[in-house]
Amino acid sequence: MEPSIRTWFNNTEGGWSPPARAVTRSWLRDSLRARALTRDLKWGVPVPVPGYTNKVFYVWFDAPLGYLSITQCFTKNYEKWWKKDKDYDIKLYQFMAKDNVPFHGIMFPATIIGVNEGYALVDHIFATEYLNYEEGKFSKSRGVGVFGTDAQDTGIPADVWRFYLASIRPETSDSSFSWTELGTRNNSELLNNLGNFCHRSLSFCANTFKGVLPDMKLTEADYEVVALVNREVIGNYAFFFSLIYSSKRCLKLSLVWVISKRPIGRSGVRASRQRLLTRVLFAGQLCCPGN
Repeated sequence: MEPSIRTWFNNTEGGWSPPARAVTRSWLRDSLRARALTRDLKWGVPVPVPGYTNKVFYVWFDAPLGYLSITQCFTKNYEKWWKKDKDYDIKLYQFMAKDNVPFHGIMFPATIIGVNEGYALVDHIFATEYLNYEEGKFSKSRGVGVFGTDAQDTGIPADVWRFYLASIRPETSDSSFSWTELGTRNNSELLNNLGNFCHRSLSFCANTFKGVLPDMKLTEADYEVVALVNREVIGNYAFFFSLIYSSKRCLKLSLVWVISKRPIGRSGVRASRQRLLTRVLFAGQLCCPGN
């Protein structure tokens, strides 16, 4: 079993986050050791083997199999989601903290390989380091931290939460949630950078063209900006933290691009109506390069 796991991991790890690769490599550094799959507990899934019915399966052996069973509850064609076929492809992505990597990077794949019935193995594991709260650790039992209902009760828009949490996502090292930093990033990055970019673009359009937008005509210089934005996004799409900073660089690039071609004076407006409009229209696309 171990050689098969090593071969599979070596061919797959390129699509994993650094913490996921590091944890799995540490397990494979030495020979894999036998691990008990049962527990002497009163709750859990009983082992259906004579002489072992008083035992239950270890949760991290049993739980990943729930990914398949919950899919089966959703559709009778669940195997199309889990077995690759010549007519369709399957890519399995999993997200977790680094302490759960051994179960998804070693144990669950070993189960799938051992069964040998064609079920898909994970392609990408995006594991993180730990997210702390202010100067300490999150603790739901002690009420330390901010949780779903707490976030909802603040009245802060969901997109602000998404942006901030993505920007501090601990992809390569531990990070901390900070209320002060949440406010600062909202004001400086979302309001000043993104808000300013959208305001200037739309104001130019409203003031110069009365809100009527003709077709765009892109030049070679415009396509160069597209290439730069694509390079930023495609090069960092796999990691949320990097993508956030790529998006901010794209915003700065786009704002400079629009402002640099702003017409000055009436004659400039008349001569550059089409060029300015093209840039204003295209500015929105630079913020959402996938659209």
